[in-house]
Amino acid sequence: MDPLGTVTHARRALRVVIADDAPAMRRGFAELLGEIEGVAVIGDAADAPQAIDIVRRLVPDILVLDFRLPGGGGLAVLDALRDDARAPLSIVMTNDPDVEHRASCFAAGAGFFLDKSRQEGDLVELVAGLSRAHRQSGTRDHHSPG
Repeated sequence: MDPLGTVTHARRALRVVIADDAPAMRRGFAELLGEIEGVAVIGDAADAPQAIDIVRRLVPDILVLDFRLPGGGGLAVLDALRDDARAPLSIVMTNDPDVEHRASCFAAGAGFFLDKSRQEGDLVELVAGLSRAHRQSGTRDHHSPG
């Protein structure tokens, strides 16, 4: 409630996990996305098993996922999370944006597929847009209790 007794509905931040084997990429994405209003980077992972574990434990809204992640790759992560009702929106990032990889990722449940080398700005715009929509929506997101 605000001081006048009106019920207010503060939206929690969109929670993001970044999975990439390159520490510099994880840091760079975390810095870029962490500057967006309404976005909180809550964790990161360096390989596929870590990514699956952290997503299951922290239940983020968004997973920024490297396609060529050690330990099974981004496809293994997408496959492991596919049937989980709490699975995040997955944004696959790659330096090898070929059509077959794109199709495989979408078939495995990815929401977006971006070229790391040319679409970093698109990632920021996408997440910023999702954050704006989240803040403006009056509906509960699927991760909120009750």
